[in-house]
Amino acid sequence: MSNVRSINVNIEEETAMVQVGATIGELYYKIWEKNKVHAFPAGVCPTVGIRGHIKDRFWAIQGGGGASFGVILAYKLQPVQLDIQKPDCKEMSWIEFELFWSSNVNNPVEILLERNFLPKFSKRKSSYLQTPIPRDGIKSL
Repeated sequence: MSNVRSINVNIEEETAMVQVGATIGELYYKIWEKNKVHAFPAGVCPTVGIRGHIKDRFWAIQGGGGASFGVILAYKLQPVQLDIQKPDCKEMSWIEFELFWSSNVNNPVEILLERNFLPKFSKRKSSYLQTPIPRDGIKSL
């Protein structure tokens, strides 16, 4: 499936058609090419395939049991527009943040397209979650 990896981003419709072999880094890069204020919240490990980030949500349509099965070749995803307030942030684009998070600030953004890219993670404080999700909320995911 690693060769089934095209990505088509349509900012006007706020959609991205992503084939299952694409990595999250490739998706980030393609969104960034089109628009600097949209993103897809999927994590900070650019070498993981898109399938690895959204696997559990589509368990049933893949034949989640019994004698049936299904094959997913692409996902239609919805990038989101970032709404960030300047006083709360160190100013950088979200693609620069991806490089920052993986300790690759001195590399060009094209490094996200490399499948052998090895992030160098360090301990950092993230502000993704402002309020803890209660256990009942996690179960509903």
